[in-house]
Amino acid sequence: MKKKHFERMLVYVILVIICMISLFPFIWTAFAATHSNTQFFDLSYTFRPGGELHSNYEDLLASFPLWRNMANSLLIALIYTAGAVLIDTMRRYIGAFSTVSPQSRNHPIPGLFFDFSGSTGFWFLLDKARFPW
Repeated sequence: MKKKHFERMLVYVILVIICMISLFPFIWTAFAATHSNTQFFDLSYTFRPGGELHSNYEDLLASFPLWRNMANSLLIALIYTAGAVLIDTMRRYIGAFSTVSPQSRNHPIPGLFFDFSGSTGFWFLLDKARFPW
């Protein structure tokens, strides 16, 4: 019983360490956003919030069309999602009512092609499209 408890605790400790390693870049970014460039690139950088958050975001919005890029990303995500749902729905509808001959049931290749050809083909077309923005 104690060995099982120890193994379970070891798994949890390893998972917590992995989570901390995974969250470190986000925490670093949040603290770096509150410092000026000179404070950030200084070797004496600490994990204390600075007072430059508001001015850093003003500089970001003045030099980079952030909201325009966010809108473009949202539009592409909506177009891709709607297209993938449409194509996958049509593909599954056809697949549900199609008849398969008994001889081709033992060959997995047509079924695999039919399963993987839906939304990936739409993604390829969306990737090659030329948008005006």
